[in-house]
Amino acid sequence: MVKRISFYLWVLFLLLNFPFSNLRATQQNLTTKTIYQIAWSPSGDKIASVDYTNVITIWDTKTQSNLLAINGISNNLSAIRWSPDGLRLAANSYDAKKTFIWDATTGKLLQSITEDTGSLGLAWIADGNQILTGTDGIDDTAEVRRWDIQTGKLVERYTVGGAGIFNSPDGSVLAIAPSYWLELHDAITLDRIAKLYIDNDYEQGYQVSSVVWSSDGNLVAAGYLNGKVRIWDIKTSKIANEYQANDVVFENRGIPQSAVIALAFTMKNTLVSSVSRDGSIRQWDVNTGKLMIEQQLTTSVTAANWSADGKQLAFGDSDGTLTIWEQD
Repeated sequence: MVKRISFYLWVLFLLLNFPFSNLRATQQNLTTKTIYQIAWSPSGDKIASVDYTNVITIWDTKTQSNLLAINGISNNLSAIRWSPDGLRLAANSYDAKKTFIWDATTGKLLQSITEDTGSLGLAWIADGNQILTGTDGIDDTAEVRRWDIQTGKLVERYTVGGAGIFNSPDGSVLAIAPSYWLELHDAITLDRIAKLYIDNDYEQGYQVSSVVWSSDGNLVAAGYLNGKVRIWDIKTSKIANEYQANDVVFENRGIPQSAVIALAFTMKNTLVSSVSRDGSIRQWDVNTGKLMIEQQLTTSVTAANWSADGKQLAFGDSDGTLTIWEQD
């Protein structure tokens, strides 16, 4: 049962401390376990969350009600993605070497795909009939796989590392993170269009931790483990701007507190917002680089995601709660 925890105190705190206008905040008691995945539905009215008991919970963001719980998952999930029509959920597990498709309304398992090796990256093809899964690395063992949703059969393999896979708004281009850098690939042929990185990036902590496209497809924002955010111009494959998302000193081990875990474009792509694992929330003017918003949460963030329009932020913390902030 969903409960509001100190709702009015949270509203008062946020109105006094957070510079968004017309802000509404709700905190929901989801589970005693830590949330490690959050995904917004395309329409923005639902959220899918995953906790460390590996239960997928679907929430109605308007009524704050629990719509569905999907149980029976024995291994941690690498990624969870809504289908383009918002009717299905896909998730993959690196340890189980499986990719699953569920009906997002009933929770019925529609497809279970067994992979040769575990995958990390996951993305739907624009028509919703196929998905891509990807492994990390830069050698010949790294690959992206295309699967038919109806049959569960492998359609094609590509020798491309795909630890993270992100669709452009029109579905024609993929931003893929093979390892620590970012590449652009044709969504049909998987031919590489551009490689977005600078020499010595790895040594400086530029390992991709989050990616988002602008709504017009002209820009890609990438967040890195070292707390940096870069705006890449798709036409030139060059950095249009770079920001510092937090003040944490980067430590090159695991997923550090400096890691940028969620990004969003908003206001017709004129603003970009970030959330870091240490709880830092910042927003910049894309063109000038001016810092517009700076806020520090009092808790460490274990998972976060912005809605597609960049107006709502959902984040989980180590207390097992999901908080939703809304900006008009």
